[in-house]
Amino acid sequence: MGLFKKLSSGANSMFKKIDSGAGSMFKKIDSGINQAANFTSNVGNQVTGVAKQAGNFLEKNAGTISDVAAGVALASGVGAEFAPAILAAGNSAQLAGSRLKKGAVASNRLIQNNVSQSQAKASDFNNSLKTAVAGAINQGNTTSQNMINQAQSKSNQLGDQLNSAIASAAAPNQNMNNVVVH
Repeated sequence: MGLFKKLSSGANSMFKKIDSGAGSMFKKIDSGINQAANFTSNVGNQVTGVAKQAGNFLEKNAGTISDVAAGVALASGVGAEFAPAILAAGNSAQLAGSRLKKGAVASNRLIQNNVSQSQAKASDFNNSLKTAVAGAINQGNTTSQNMINQAQSKSNQLGDQLNSAIASAAAPNQNMNNVVVH
């Protein structure tokens, strides 16, 4: 029966194309997940990098800047009463710079950890979906092949029954030809 062979071949071909298309789609999704994670990670690095640099600058230079500013205020004679406030502000800026730098490092760790976890969860979901789709495709292929096999079997049974019926119908006529009339 060539018809069933063609049906079987067509079904296999269709499911292979579906599987190939699904595989390509899931590769693109994985690539997109990685690109989004890399972009987010880079943005996090840049933002926290600027904060870290600002904190580092303040931490290292606030004391010197406030010392110079207080010295200028004292030397000018006009702002002598502001000198202690300038020195205190410099110490506060130095402390704030240290905290800003530590906060930037902690924030970057948190961002990178969240990006990594989100990327892993998205990849896990994509892989789970890919596995489910592949299972559905395999099940569809198996089911279609079973249906084709059952149809072929039923067709063969009907053909056998038809051949038996034809043979039975032809048998009485053959017996009649052998009868001799006297």
